[in-house]
Amino acid sequence: MSEVITRPAFQTTDEAWQWVYEQDLEYADNHRFAFTDDPTAVAEYEEKQERGCCGSFDSIIEVNGRRAYIGCNYGH
Repeated sequence: MSEVITRPAFQTTDEAWQWVYEQDLEYADNHRFAFTDDPTAVAEYEEKQERGCCGSFDSIIEVNGRRAYIGCNYGH
C-alpha cells in the first residue's frame, strides 16, 4: 500500500468511518481498519483486502495523530 496520506486527519475512528460512508460506495462490505504501527492489525487488514471482491476503496489517513489504513469493498 502507498504511504501517502490521502485524506486529512480525523480525531476519531468514527469520524474516519463517516468519511468512508460519505463516498457513496454502493453495497459496501468487508470493512477494514488498521493502525500502521500495529503489525497484527495490518496483517488482518491485508487478509480482508485480499478476500474482497468487486471494487475496493482503500485510503491512508491519520486518526488522532496515528497513521492508519481504512477501506472496504463495494459493488456486486
